[in-house]
Amino acid sequence: MSIFYNGINYVLKTPTSAEVHLSPSAMGDIFIPRSIIFQSCEYLITSISANAFCRNNRINSVTFDNNSEIRSIENDSFSESSITNISIPRLTNKIGFRAFSSCSKLTSVTFPDDSDLQSIESQAFSSTMITNIAIP
Repeated sequence: MSIFYNGINYVLKTPTSAEVHLSPSAMGDIFIPRSIIFQSCEYLITSISANAFCRNNRINSVTFDNNSEIRSIENDSFSESSITNISIPRLTNKIGFRAFSSCSKLTSVTFPDDSDLQSIESQAFSSTMITNIAIP
């Protein structure tokens, strides 16, 4: 089931989790909460799906709740978008193929010191304007 909440589409994946899904109408500074409530049930946001913000030229930045449950940023999630910066949540363990590829305005990607990151797939940050990146 698909839910539209604060300008972002979410898909309910399990009885307790959801993912950010195709959101072509998202714009400006995007905030992804730890969870959403639907029909009195809480769904933890655990991933950003493939192509969720791909080619979206109306987004600037993406921020997450301090206690974000995002575990994966899938293939082409933000590719060819106008994102300028993002702070990867601590629990994120995978950044997919071309996740941020060809984001010509992307200059800043930060990771917390206690990051759970295990995998950055091929071309995840290719063709961006990142000048410095520190991966724990």
